[in-house]
Amino acid sequence: MKQLLLFLVLVQVAFPQWVTQQLPTQGKVILGVSMLSVDFAAVGGWGFGPFGDISGRAYYTTNGGAVWNTSTLPDSARVIVDIGRIYPWGGLIASGARNLTTSKNPPIDVFHELKEAQSRGDYHAMQELKIGKFPQQNEQYEGTILKSTDFGATWQFFGDLPDSVTYLKKMVTGTDSHNYNNIIYVCASMNGGDRIIASTDTGKTWQISSPFIPGLTLNDVTMTGWGIVFAAGYIADATSSNGVVLNRDENGIWKTYYFAEVSFFSTVASTMFGEILAGGQDRSPNIPNAVIYGSRYVNPDSIAWIPMNFNGAGKVINRIKFYFYPWSAMSIILADTLTASGFKPLIIKNTPDVYGWMTDKYFSDSSVLFLDDADLYTYQDGLVGGMGASSGLVLYNHNLQLPVELTSFTASQTGNTLQLRWSTASETNNHGFEIERSTDNQQFYSIGFVKGAGSTQEPQEYIYTDSPDKPGTYYYRLKQTDLDGSYKYSDIVTSEFTGNIQEYILEQNYPNPFNPSTRIKFSIPQQTDNTSQLVTLTVYDILGKEIEVLINEEKPAGTYEVDFTAKSASLSAGVYVYRLRAGAFSETKTMILLK
Repeated sequence: MKQLLLFLVLVQVAFPQWVTQQLPTQGKVILGVSMLSVDFAAVGGWGFGPFGDISGRAYYTTNGGAVWNTSTLPDSARVIVDIGRIYPWGGLIASGARNLTTSKNPPIDVFHELKEAQSRGDYHAMQELKIGKFPQQNEQYEGTILKSTDFGATWQFFGDLPDSVTYLKKMVTGTDSHNYNNIIYVCASMNGGDRIIASTDTGKTWQISSPFIPGLTLNDVTMTGWGIVFAAGYIADATSSNGVVLNRDENGIWKTYYFAEVSFFSTVASTMFGEILAGGQDRSPNIPNAVIYGSRYVNPDSIAWIPMNFNGAGKVINRIKFYFYPWSAMSIILADTLTASGFKPLIIKNTPDVYGWMTDKYFSDSSVLFLDDADLYTYQDGLVGGMGASSGLVLYNHNLQLPVELTSFTASQTGNTLQLRWSTASETNNHGFEIERSTDNQQFYSIGFVKGAGSTQEPQEYIYTDSPDKPGTYYYRLKQTDLDGSYKYSDIVTSEFTGNIQEYILEQNYPNPFNPSTRIKFSIPQQTDNTSQLVTLTVYDILGKEIEVLINEEKPAGTYEVDFTAKSASLSAGVYVYRLRAGAFSETKTMILLK
């Protein structure tokens, strides 16, 4: 776990290209996003009404996310779960629910409820909460379709649905394989088991398409360029659940695939020419593991599901999205990774190999809680929606395919120098990195150059050592230059330089008191023979019982920081002790945990 945490801390400074957009604050969760062009996009979800009732929310932009406007929805709209384009351009269509009755309800802490469901591994409860289905609220609602013909500025209820549909979830729009008519498939909640419903007249009328399977929950649906449909979810009973993928072939025949080793599939996606990926979580009883299965559709007998080498231990796959046109290997994945302080969201994208992935953005703080949907307009332009700390969240990226994939960049004091380390996941025509330094975070000066690896799909590690002439705060950035002379800057990293450390220092933890995490900083002086020494940092309770060994390894001279998280529920509020030992040096300080 400590190695995992170290990696996550390193990657958080990279990838400035995912930019948080400023939304009006009425929305609580963004569930569906759709990019119509580089400039035009629409998103939807839900928020709370004046009496604690669930109320639909939608927003649109006409300038690439610089400004988001509030859309006009019918008063009884409850939620927008997904948004799709009607082909050829016939407007936007959205799936969701409408309120039949509403009642006054006490405020609900959605984030707390989601975290509680996540901690107990209750995926079904998490999904219900995200889409605005609260069992403790006395409300009546039904599934609904909405349509917009003005790029998401206004929405109206549209179409005739089967009477038994209680909620509509993820959808896919496209054309069928026979006469190229517009066709829409939607995951529909119905009594006894979910079904796929379909419309062949741009949403005016709907029919139940998939067969009835008791206990079936469908989370996502996708369609190839030939109109071949795949839907993913799970079948659950009182004790367990199993992942399921449904397939509708070109003859309209449905087939079901069961995955005994999969707990649930949360998403399924396809390329135009039939590569299929289904992602979710395995049946591990302890730490959840990501699972992605892939196949390729050529004919009804060609499907063979193969587990992908995702290297996803500790992750849960929430959403997979391909750039659909033309033949495309470009995809992004929304996932959660498990850390000592709980689950944290990730955005992952593929390498030039359709079945290889790398972390593109890790959200280590609490500003991003969940990521629910994504859309790609080109290889370069992406849009992601989810839930922030206090309201709905939208992230834009106009540089998905950068020539150099920087995965980490850090600066730290080692002995009497500052050591810069950075790594890349892949490089294309990379001439190298110019290292720039500043003392005021305003004016930067070049202090060195490190040659790049040219073009490679293998990870690369780089080190540069700087020797400032006096103590202080130093700021660094990398100027990555391509072979054609074009360049771009990395994020700025900061490091304190104390000069020649003369003595051992164990600082007071911060924050203190804390709940649940705090940071401990200490310094190790230079040894006469310039060797490293064994350093241990241990946390005890007030009675001297060992709680956790934070560090137990040889370290050279320098200043270090380490986080302690009270991750055990058995740790009670009170005073705890942390002790630093290095050579003959030993010092102890106290800290206070609040609950």
